[in-house]
Amino acid sequence: MVLKGLGILINVNQCTNALFFLFQYWETFSP
Repeated sequence: MVLKGLGILINVNQCTNALFFLFQYWETFSP
C-alpha cells in the first residue's frame, strides 16, 4: 500500500518536473 502510494507520488513528481521543464522551455523560446 505504501509502496504503491510512493510510486504514484514519484509519477506525479515526474509529471510536474516535465511540465515545469516544458514551461521554462516555452518561456525561453517564445517571442
